[in-house]
Amino acid sequence: MAEGADHTAAGSTVDRERLEHLLDRAELSRLLDRLADRLRRGRPLTGTLRLSEATAAERMTLAALLGRAPGQGRTLSVTLEDLEEVLRRAGAAPDLAAAVEVLRGPVAADAAEQARTERAWEELFGAASDWAVPPLDAWLAQLRGDGLLRRLAGGDPDVAARLLEQARAVITRLPAGGLPRSVLAGQAVGDSHALDDGRPLATLVLRAVPLLAGADPEEVTPPGDGPSAADHGTPDPHGEAAARSARWSAVGVRTSALAGPVVTLGLRSVDGSATSRALAALAEEGEPAALTLRQLLGDAPRWRSGEVFVCENLAVLETAAERLGAACAPLVCIDGWPSRAASTLLRDLAGAGATLRYHGDFDWPGLRIANDLHERVAATSWRMRVPDYRGAALRSNRPLRGAAVEALWDPRLGAAMLATGVRVEEELVVDDLLDDLAG
Repeated sequence: MAEGADHTAAGSTVDRERLEHLLDRAELSRLLDRLADRLRRGRPLTGTLRLSEATAAERMTLAALLGRAPGQGRTLSVTLEDLEEVLRRAGAAPDLAAAVEVLRGPVAADAAEQARTERAWEELFGAASDWAVPPLDAWLAQLRGDGLLRRLAGGDPDVAARLLEQARAVITRLPAGGLPRSVLAGQAVGDSHALDDGRPLATLVLRAVPLLAGADPEEVTPPGDGPSAADHGTPDPHGEAAARSARWSAVGVRTSALAGPVVTLGLRSVDGSATSRALAALAEEGEPAALTLRQLLGDAPRWRSGEVFVCENLAVLETAAERLGAACAPLVCIDGWPSRAASTLLRDLAGAGATLRYHGDFDWPGLRIANDLHERVAATSWRMRVPDYRGAALRSNRPLRGAAVEALWDPRLGAAMLATGVRVEEELVVDDLLDDLAG
């Protein structure tokens, strides 16, 4: 056996040194304890695990491990499939269960507890079949067959039972006659955010919508349940968002056209609409403007051609407003994955002949966003090539985490980032970006 290697019961090899480097930290101790407890109770290490009262250290450590932004709030959510993929790609462990057993010792499942859990699942689906009349019987069969309900409930039958009852309360109110989604959620389950994108209840209800509309159960694929072929396995939040919105609309549920505005600076259009007048006034004063999807669809400006810079992080636009003000070149901030408003604005700008130049974080999520914009709106690189990265990497000590991504506009960039192993937030190069924005 190689030094530092352990073998699981199934014979799979774990690289203990790598595994300890990744997971054996005080900040991840609670997470490991919860995973061990799941194994002990015979529950799968799949779905989402939530840690309440999360500390800043826990957030930062897990975010660095998964290659994502730390997030906010009191509850820390971890998608266990993502965590397992990090361990597998790093060559640390073949799966989460093997990793937990190496770090916490062998965890024997309680056979009696596991049997009780399985009986609870059988009872749950049996009770639901009493009210899930066609076409909801096909929906229930799908949830049981592919394990979606188990994943959304974290393997807990009690959580699953509550989710099913909430889904029933929503579905019985469909079609909703144009009711806003948040109002429907509030009336059905007492939580106006329960049907927000990404929430378990929203995922369950959206799975049922096509069946309610008469679709063939064999042809129903929920938005977000699988990778987009268009970007080779990277989730496509724009296509998924559009699909979700279309499904809600099909059952008379209205999603907000005011949520998720896109922030701009120095952006002007060529018509006299109210939105265009507001943009011109703010650009004249060097102040940022927030454009909603409602404005972009209902009072759509006619855009100018020419060069428009696009950044990923609000701090860049805020700094540009403070230092350059009205002298700043047209700038759009997408603030992470673009919202529907940001996607609409960039699409319309590109359609008007504008040249979009994009800069984001030098990390794998940043490259995924850049690839998406490169494909959808022909965005070109703005200081996002190998020489730019190598110079910027000298200013950072943040480790690069997560699954590698190839940059479509510069195939050498991903390899250079892997070799250097450093991530660079956009804020570290803000002075260079401002030089371009100042013209």
